[in-house]
Amino acid sequence: MVGAPLLCGLGALRIGAGLVTIASSPEVIDKLEKRVLEIMTLRLAGDIEEQTAILSDFISDRRVSVLVAGTGFDKRQIELLKIILKKISIPIILDAGALTCFTDDLSALKMIAEKNTQIVATPHAGEFEKLTGIKLSKELPERIEQSKTASDQIKITIVAKGSPTIVVSPTVI
Repeated sequence: MVGAPLLCGLGALRIGAGLVTIASSPEVIDKLEKRVLEIMTLRLAGDIEEQTAILSDFISDRRVSVLVAGTGFDKRQIELLKIILKKISIPIILDAGALTCFTDDLSALKMIAEKNTQIVATPHAGEFEKLTGIKLSKELPERIEQSKTASDQIKITIVAKGSPTIVVSPTVI
């Protein structure tokens, strides 16, 4: 699972992110460090408590301004993600594997979104269906309405990837 975080990191550099760090398991970091010079890495070794401390301290000490989670994720990182998301209030982009960690626990994402209004989820149609239980329509008006309904219910911005991509934010009352 090296390709997805690598592409995400390179994309962030290309659009002008000042400092990009990929935090992952030692196995992934070992492979990444052989391929890139421009991206910083952070090894998340040890048990969940150690990983949480390492990542929390890094986010705080380095004044991380945005967290992108999910590229190259596997099930081992789900618990760490849920803990970290409850602790931080910076903008967060949830993609791929990060979305799947909420497929059976959408209420957890809703609780996190109540405290942090800066969450963006970027599901493709399959991830959207797993997350919300709604099969995205191919018809534009219905696709927009489905995305808007999900955004309002979860209270996060949704970028429903596909043709066309739909971007909706929750209605603020």
